[in-house]
Amino acid sequence: MGIARALGAALFIVCAVIIVLYAIYLTTSLWDFIDEYVPSWLRGARNWPLWIGVPVIIGVWAVCGIGAWLGWIMATTKEPAPIPEVTEEKKEEEEKVEVRKEKPARGRKRK
Repeated sequence: MGIARALGAALFIVCAVIIVLYAIYLTTSLWDFIDEYVPSWLRGARNWPLWIGVPVIIGVWAVCGIGAWLGWIMATTKEPAPIPEVTEEKKEEEEKVEVRKEKPARGRKRK
C-alpha cells in the first residue's frame, strides 16, 4: 500500500472518530465525570443557544465529512501505473523525425 493510500485511510478514520465523539459529546452526559478537569469556557459548550450551536455542529460535521470522503477516495483509489521509459529505438525514431522536419523541401525555387 502506497503512502497516499495509508494517509487516506488514516484521514478517514480520524474524521470518522471525530464525528462520532462529537455526536456523543453533544448528546449524552458520558463526559460529566471529566467536567471538573475541563476549563469553564469549554464546560458550557453544551448549553449554547441553538442559533449558535446548530451552525457549529453542522460546520464541524461538514468539515469532518468532507475530510472523511477525501480520505476514503485516497484510500480506495488505485495508484497510477508507472510511466514507461523511453527506449533507445524510440529516441532514434524521434531524432529522425526531427531531422526530416529541419530539411528544406526539394524542388525549384520560385522567383
